[in-house]
Amino acid sequence: MGRKTVGKWSVYEKNVLNNGKILCYHDKKWKGMSDMKIRKTIINEQSSQQNVYIYENKKEQYIVVAIPYLEWSMQVTYDDLANIESRLHHSLRRVLDEQYVRSLAAKLVQWMREM
Repeated sequence: MGRKTVGKWSVYEKNVLNNGKILCYHDKKWKGMSDMKIRKTIINEQSSQQNVYIYENKKEQYIVVAIPYLEWSMQVTYDDLANIESRLHHSLRRVLDEQYVRSLAAKLVQWMREM
């Protein structure tokens, strides 16, 4: 529980460090991802505030967004940012009721574009 695999990364919510880095397991090694942004949001009526983790890799030109509460994550390349809202809607519908998808997707789009 709390683990999410995104591409080549395994992310564990319990491994978020106090300095904002997150430990991820890749190639049989633990690595610290710096510049991890942590946002808080209420996902639905049943949840309290939940963490949303957003990481940007400028060198490889991608963004990872993860919501451990939903056991959901997505990796987006810079080229995909133009179509990100529709991709988020499609992906979030698999793990969340439709009535909550639109508002959560809008928040995620805003936060990803701020990176």
